[in-house]
Amino acid sequence: MDILCLKSIYEQCVKNKSMNTAVYIYSPLENGITNIEIVEKLDEFRWPYRNLDKANATLSTNLLTFCSEIAVQKNLNSSLRRHLWRCCKATSAVIGDNMDIVFAGNPYIQDIYTLLYYSGIKLVYIPYASSISGEKYSLQLQYQLTIHKLAWKIYILDKFYEKFYITDEHRASNIVVINSTPKFDNVLHEVPRQNSIINAKVFLWNIHHSTAMLSENYQDGGDRKWSSFFIYKNILYNIFLQHTDLQLIIRPHPNFYTNKYSFFLYEFDEFSNLNNVHIDNSAKNTFITSFQKADVLITDLSSMMLDFLITGKPIISLFNDKSCFLNEFAEGLFKTYTYQVHDESCLENVIKDLAAGNDPLFSERRKLVQGEGPFNLSKTAAELIIEDILSTC
Repeated sequence: MDILCLKSIYEQCVKNKSMNTAVYIYSPLENGITNIEIVEKLDEFRWPYRNLDKANATLSTNLLTFCSEIAVQKNLNSSLRRHLWRCCKATSAVIGDNMDIVFAGNPYIQDIYTLLYYSGIKLVYIPYASSISGEKYSLQLQYQLTIHKLAWKIYILDKFYEKFYITDEHRASNIVVINSTPKFDNVLHEVPRQNSIINAKVFLWNIHHSTAMLSENYQDGGDRKWSSFFIYKNILYNIFLQHTDLQLIIRPHPNFYTNKYSFFLYEFDEFSNLNNVHIDNSAKNTFITSFQKADVLITDLSSMMLDFLITGKPIISLFNDKSCFLNEFAEGLFKTYTYQVHDESCLENVIKDLAAGNDPLFSERRKLVQGEGPFNLSKTAAELIIEDILSTC
């Protein structure tokens, strides 16, 4: 997702002759994260890249000093000191390249952002998605990390999110810029937008990763889950068993293809006897291919809904009574533009209606496609971001 989000930014930077652009991979292997999928995607894009984990550059004096100061101030144990040293070593390659700006999409690699910041490099943070949750824990998780506090610029989708980023007095309001999100650029470029009512034939079922979190609760102790998988699994199976003229693409969350959650993939086995049902292997493909094929998105409450909205195609929202609640921005979007389903009969009726070409929300969604809604479609997000950066450097 990070690569897809930054793809448009990279391509826009490369077009601009006043900018020298490079891609770096930083992945701490000791935490169980690998670069395999990232490298495959970069090779597919034919992007040159440099791996910071294998950097052999000599550490600069300021980084060594900074590393020592943090170790002393925080009383770090030997394991954490070694990890911080590796971060320094990796970062030294960036310092050697005399970089001015680093674009970041992953908010969780915190140590390296601190080192980049104190070495004088400007951090530009571009969230890969906008949170739709209203839960306090979710907001803290997504908006209160190191990159949010140290960023020189943060680019967001809507003014609603501004208050979460400007959290203390020393943060100037011009740090947060509202325009769009680069992840939408790929959808705009590669997925045809719907301009007329059609008889829907292909349905894409997007499944939230919390489906596999069978024994994990939210930090406040609640057992709420985004996923509605077990509520609608058998219902969808029966619908597409009976309606062989319709197709269903199942898109498991990419997390299901990691070792931690791979056990859950067996849940899709029973769909294998249906010729009109196909699995989108999310570990190897972005969602763009499925977006191109799909006439309708069936989904849990997910940021994927925002991505699909700008195609102008219908969205069926599957609700779970134990789910987290939405924030005001998401609530307004989903009430206006999606078919909200709370039970079996409602789901079956909406699918039948869309298959017959009955789409009452079409005119509202068309306004989004024409740029009348909350999305800025006059230029790509990458164009707007690079224009803003060059005007303020």
